[in-house]
Amino acid sequence: MSRGVAVSAIPYPIDRKTLEASTYPSEVQIRQDLGKIHRCLVTAMKKTLMLVFALLALTSSAFAQDDEPKPNQEADRQTITNLELGFAHAIQLNNSTIFNTVFSDDFIGITYYGEVINKAKQIQLIQNSQNTYAFVHCSDVLVKIYRDVASVTSLRTERGTLQGRSFSRQFRILRVYVNTPRGWRVVSSQETQLPGYSH
Repeated sequence: MSRGVAVSAIPYPIDRKTLEASTYPSEVQIRQDLGKIHRCLVTAMKKTLMLVFALLALTSSAFAQDDEPKPNQEADRQTITNLELGFAHAIQLNNSTIFNTVFSDDFIGITYYGEVINKAKQIQLIQNSQNTYAFVHCSDVLVKIYRDVASVTSLRTERGTLQGRSFSRQFRILRVYVNTPRGWRVVSSQETQLPGYSH
């Protein structure tokens, strides 16, 4: 009796072209895929170049602005220095006129004893001061200008009397100015009393 062969083991005849087509992409498909990849790369390169050109344009514009003639900073420094000297003189006279003119309406300051004050309070402190000054001098004025903003430090020395008692003291002053259509205006200030004074 001959040994039988299972039907399931008999291979079906499969056309070679059909097998290759089902397993591997055709040459046409490969070319189409390569074309898509090429187009994607070209598009990405174009976008990258556009971004680079935009950044270069912005950088060139920034350098062009830096090369623009700046305002006469030396004249501004002299103007601000004169204002600082004027503040010291006004304090000696207990005259608040210059403060009323030069301090901005939204001025905020910090006194040497830590009180936060506005413009009205600053003027009030000068007008109601009980100090009698023999000497008020502003020195060491350092003005740094950043276009329309200026940072100013100075040293104010005071000598006088208060209720019959003499005093001699110094303050480091920091003020911030903003250049407005009406000129330089003080927007903030802070005073620090230096150690080693007598009163």
